[in-house]
Amino acid sequence: MSLTATRALYIKLGEANRWAKTALESNTLRFGFADVSHEVAIAAAATKDFSAVKQFYEHERRVAPGTATRYSNEVREFYTAGTEVLWITFAEGRMWWCFADSEVIPTPTGDPEAAGSRYRKVLNGWSDKDLKRQTLFTNTLRGSLTTTAGFRGTICRVREFEYLLRRLNGEETPATEAVRTAHRQLIEALAPLISGLHWRDFELLVELVMTQGGWRRVSATGGTQHTTDLELELPLTGDTAVVQVKSRLDQSTAEKITAELIEAAGAQVFIAYHTGPEQLTMDQESVTCIGPTALAELVVDLGLTKWVMAKVG
Repeated sequence: MSLTATRALYIKLGEANRWAKTALESNTLRFGFADVSHEVAIAAAATKDFSAVKQFYEHERRVAPGTATRYSNEVREFYTAGTEVLWITFAEGRMWWCFADSEVIPTPTGDPEAAGSRYRKVLNGWSDKDLKRQTLFTNTLRGSLTTTAGFRGTICRVREFEYLLRRLNGEETPATEAVRTAHRQLIEALAPLISGLHWRDFELLVELVMTQGGWRRVSATGGTQHTTDLELELPLTGDTAVVQVKSRLDQSTAEKITAELIEAAGAQVFIAYHTGPEQLTMDQESVTCIGPTALAELVVDLGLTKWVMAKVG
C-alpha cells in the first residue's frame, strides 16, 4: 500500500515553530492570522473569493499589495485545502507529515498567540516516519526539501512533491537503487579478497580501518602483549580501546578471547576477523566483533578497496 496525495503544503506552526509541540501532541494543524475573523474566512471559502481578505490587509493593515496577496493565499490554503492534500512541517530535527480534516475550528482560548487562532484536526495523527517505519531525520532528506523550513511565511506549496511522496513511501529512484545494489555487490565481492590477505597485511588493514575511523594508535601492531594486537585512543574523548585481530573466529574462541582482553585491558574491546560467522553473540556491551561483511563494508566506506586489491593481486 502506497501513500498518495494531490499536492503537498508546508506549514510553519507559529513564529519560530512555537506551536509545534502543541500541534504534534494534539494532532492538529495550528494557524494564526487572528486579525482575520473566522466568519470572514469561512465566507470567502464558501464563495472561493478571498479578495476581501486581501483588501483587509492592504487597507486596514497597510501592508504592501504583494504581501497582502501572500497573506490571503495562505488563509485560502488553510481554509480550502482538501483531505487529499499532504501537509508537512519540520520540528525536533525531523520532518512530520499528515492529512487533515477539512473543517477549520476556532481555538477556544482568549489568547490566540498561545496556540494559534484556529486549527484543523489531523487524520490518523502526525508521523515522523515513512511507510517502512524509518524515521525522517532532517539531515537524511534532500536539501531542496528541507530548505522549505526557511520559508518566511506560514504556508507554501512543496516544490519537491514527487521526491517527497517517494521518500514517504520508502522508495528510491532507479539510479539510487542501482548504486545501492552495486555498493552491496562490491562489499560481497570484497569479503573473499580480504580473507586472502597475508596475516600481516590483514593486521595492517584492521589498523588502517580503526585509525581512519577516528582512533589513534598508541602501540604498534603485533605488540608484546599476546592478548592484544593494537592499543588505541580516541583523541576527542580520551577513550581507549584494544584490538585483537584473528584470521578465523568462532563463538567459543571469541568468548575466551573476550575474557582475557577485558581482564588485561579493562577498556573497549574490538575483535576483527575475516573468516567465521557473520555475527557472534557477546554479553559484554564493551565488546564489538567485526565480522567478514562488517569489515568489508568498513573497507569500502573508508576508501580502502584499492589497497586490498593491490595487496591480494
